[in-house]
Amino acid sequence: MEFTELHNPNFEDRSRPVNGIIIHSMSEYINGMFANDFLADIGLSAHFLVGVDGAMYKCVDPDKKAYHAGLSEWGGQKYLNSSYVGIEILVEGDNDWSDFKKKIEDPATFKAEQYSSCIKLITWLKTEFPEITNENIVRHSEVSGPAVRPNDPKPDPGVGFNMIRVREAIKTPT
Repeated sequence: MEFTELHNPNFEDRSRPVNGIIIHSMSEYINGMFANDFLADIGLSAHFLVGVDGAMYKCVDPDKKAYHAGLSEWGGQKYLNSSYVGIEILVEGDNDWSDFKKKIEDPATFKAEQYSSCIKLITWLKTEFPEITNENIVRHSEVSGPAVRPNDPKPDPGVGFNMIRVREAIKTPT
């Protein structure tokens, strides 16, 4: 798999084996900073970014724990950073929170190239980490939504992101 290598210093050793993937979305730029630089600046990280043009960036080795999910829960596991890989789908532009939330509701925000790269990346990760099950390939909003974070539910990747398309491509039940 070919990636552009970026560096994010916010990671540590994993305490559990990789068994899932969380799909996120975030603005390509925030206050003029590229997504990975912004995350690094605020103490967060993702393993991979998928650019607007479908380019794939590796920011943290997936063997390591990145800080992407925070308070999260799925399938009886809590604090999923320890066992899940985080993929950020980038939303074009330099967006404030209000603009970002509107954009992730619009299916036109997410490009064919992004879906293609996301599906390739997930397929590769499933080969690298055979303990990843299709049921554990989820949206951030599914694992850090209102049931888990009633005061700060995560909306990403947003209803505009066609998770059914991704699940069908990797043969995941919806």
